[in-house]
Amino acid sequence: MSTFVLGFAISEVNGRFSSASDESRTGRGADLPAHRRLAGHLAADDWDAEFAADLADLMRIIRPV
Repeated sequence: MSTFVLGFAISEVNGRFSSASDESRTGRGADLPAHRRLAGHLAADDWDAEFAADLADLMRIIRPV
């Protein structure tokens, strides 16, 4: 759980979820075909909703039945 929360927060702080992040990765000369394929998904408008949905999915997976 902590890995999910910290990973999401660090990604957000480092700009992973912004359009500028694509430019910075490309500027380093990296060929990132996976990032290009995911660009539409990474351009989500509501990261709070995305976080909540992902957290709910994680809780469903780890919560005992």
